[in-house]
Amino acid sequence: MTLLNSTKVFNQDGLGSDLVTNGAFTNWTGDNPDNWTVTGESGSDPEVNQVGESELHGGAGTGKCNLYSSSAALSINQAILTIGQRYVASLTIDAISGAGGICFKNGTTAISGYFHIDGIKTISFTAVATTLVIETYGAANVTIDNVTCKLAPLYYDALRRGTLIRIRANWGSGLTQLYEGRIATLQPMIGTLSRVS
Repeated sequence: MTLLNSTKVFNQDGLGSDLVTNGAFTNWTGDNPDNWTVTGESGSDPEVNQVGESELHGGAGTGKCNLYSSSAALSINQAILTIGQRYVASLTIDAISGAGGICFKNGTTAISGYFHIDGIKTISFTAVATTLVIETYGAANVTIDNVTCKLAPLYYDALRRGTLIRIRANWGSGLTQLYEGRIATLQPMIGTLSRVS
């Protein structure tokens, strides 16, 4: 049996265009980034504010977003997702201090681990809510930039070369056969499956 990928549903490439608006944090109104909904802000703690490269809370530069909280949750979000679709989201932690950090959420559901080291963070997930959320945890002082979110093929990141696949085929009148094989490539043919029973 040959398993085809003619619809490209298993492809690892072919990401859609970026759905996030102002993910580079170039536009601000007051102390909040345009196109982002801020939740949990209260004066200067918790606070979302514009800072410069490598700056933390209290920085005077521009072009980065700092999320600061001594304890309470603070978040920014955009309602850009469609429930049931697969996405790839990414952000850059430019600077970070303290024991806390940030995570991605989809609505109220955590879709990543907690990030508390600088660098690029990328995740893939299937949406269960319409909002992409970036939320603090613990005592957080985190500066972020370059937030993106792109539509992905349905099984993006679910299958890789070498993944074992098992398929049970039913052939009318109760005849059932089991096939298995490993992924050789993702396009145009995933691989050849051998009958096991």
